[in-house]
Amino acid sequence: MITTKQRGKFQLLVKFATANKVAVGTLIIAILLMSLSFLVVIDEIQIAIYLMAYFLASYPVLFQAGQNIIRGRIFDENFLMTIATVGAIVIGEYPEAIAVMVFYRIGEFLEDYAIERSKHSLSQLLQLQPQQAWIKAGHNWTAVDPAEVSKGSRLLIKPGEKVPLDGIVVAGNSFLNTAALTGEAQLQSVSVGDQILSGTLNQENAFEIETTQDYADSTLTKILKLVTEASHKKTVTEKFITRFASKYTPLVVLGAVIIALVPLFSNAAEPQEWFRRALVFLVIACPCALVLSVPLSYFSALGAAAKQKILIRGSNSLDKLLQLQTVAFDKTGTLTQGKFKVTKIEPANGFTAAEILKFTAALEQQSNHPLARSIMAANQAAKQTLLPVSDLSETAGGGISGVVTGKIVRAGKKNWLTCNLPTELAATGMTEIYVQIATKYAGRILLADCLKPAAGSLISFLRQRQVKNIVLLTGDNLKNAQQATASLQFDEIQADLLPADKLKFMEDYRQSAHNQRRQVMFVGDGVNDAPVLASADVSVAMGKSGAAAAIELADVVLLTDQLEQIQQVFLLADKTRRIVWENIGLALVIKFILLLLGAFGLATLWEAVFADVGVTLLAIFNALRLQWQK
Repeated sequence: MITTKQRGKFQLLVKFATANKVAVGTLIIAILLMSLSFLVVIDEIQIAIYLMAYFLASYPVLFQAGQNIIRGRIFDENFLMTIATVGAIVIGEYPEAIAVMVFYRIGEFLEDYAIERSKHSLSQLLQLQPQQAWIKAGHNWTAVDPAEVSKGSRLLIKPGEKVPLDGIVVAGNSFLNTAALTGEAQLQSVSVGDQILSGTLNQENAFEIETTQDYADSTLTKILKLVTEASHKKTVTEKFITRFASKYTPLVVLGAVIIALVPLFSNAAEPQEWFRRALVFLVIACPCALVLSVPLSYFSALGAAAKQKILIRGSNSLDKLLQLQTVAFDKTGTLTQGKFKVTKIEPANGFTAAEILKFTAALEQQSNHPLARSIMAANQAAKQTLLPVSDLSETAGGGISGVVTGKIVRAGKKNWLTCNLPTELAATGMTEIYVQIATKYAGRILLADCLKPAAGSLISFLRQRQVKNIVLLTGDNLKNAQQATASLQFDEIQADLLPADKLKFMEDYRQSAHNQRRQVMFVGDGVNDAPVLASADVSVAMGKSGAAAAIELADVVLLTDQLEQIQQVFLLADKTRRIVWENIGLALVIKFILLLLGAFGLATLWEAVFADVGVTLLAIFNALRLQWQK
């Protein structure tokens, strides 16, 4: 039974073949003509059919070779293919000349299809692009192009529509499907005050948002921009192969010329045989397997990463990952969940922990502050009734107060309370909320930002890879940073940092690392991380909760914010490098052996076709293993 995935691949192949129907059609005609020529008796007609078949199979190669010669780039695979097959025609080897071009074009077709599959994995994200936005104009809602919407606009998100821009829910509630963007199957509940990202799908009720970014700066737009740039940066290996081919090809041509001229400088007979050997030598030497398969391997890696909800801005980042010496992390939202959790309640003056939590939750029930939500969650987990509150009042930077069961309750910073506090209260390194009930100090609630589940395994993974320095760069205070990451065992923790301070530390690390020709990676998520993300050799940003500026600057974007994805990127880089060098080794060994056989007349044009096109096809299929991995 054909699966949906198999059907999708077949449909992509049909679509690709249809889009390239001229190339496919000419190849089919060329093959038919070559077959027909064997039935023709008159030599002149047979030769004419051969030439027609050759031209149909080879005209793109001939055209490209001519263009390159005009531009001064003579020695490439197109030039080698041209002189080898034209030479074969000159000595009457028509079927071989046509076969070389036909198989080469089939190889090109399969290589282009492989690239198309990689692009398809990336371009699926383009389907996230909303086509319209409902903006409030007076008392009515008007459909406009999302690109025309600016920051601060009020938008209506209807059921079944995609969110066009980042924003905050200001009216209504619903459930969002974030699977296309983050890969998560569970629906996300949103209500007033929630931050939502562009590209997510509204599954239930209509609601309104106020946009927090211009269209050009929204999360989805940044991600789509990253997709279009994904294959633009060449790796060191690709540049090496390009330089290698530019030196290798002239040497090959010189070798073929020497072989062809052997009869002039020796007693060797049959000049036509030496000329044939030279042609075989040229076809075998074509660097197609190297020139085509190496960039294809990296492109396949980008497609494989996209399937795992990881976007990589340029394939050169994969090479840099293999040379890392220092990895630096931001803390909040990167290593930690950015969600506070009540970890301890310290009662005083006869109050119980349950009472402190119940009274504080009553004050916080109308607040959208992250700490308030954490206290509410703890109270709900304790299955305590939510008490009513009146005369609610909040002081920015201080705390919140109200009347609960006839008692004035205050919760906030230590110096905001009006009662006397115990002198022995010590700093904990956690976020502390002090509580006063009536005129007495009741105790304090301690909250901590919890580590992401995979934080510990990621640090262990980096240690196993012999990363020398693993550091924490955070704007949080030192005690909070140490308490939150105590289990991770960083080599160094730098706290209380402003964005400029983070940048300076990163520049120092890079300067030190580059003296040893190693790379530095930074992992972050916030606007304040943007300068250091731009400075790092390899930068990684959280795509789900990260700021748009961080996403735009990062080399790698984790769409699900899961730290496990960093390990996947490293493993993908390892596999890509291994496949690249497998292809290079395979091509060079086979070509070297067959070049010797060709020079001594022990290889025909058919063996030459395998050495060129056959090896290229093997390299292409090997590169596609990156896309087939789970």
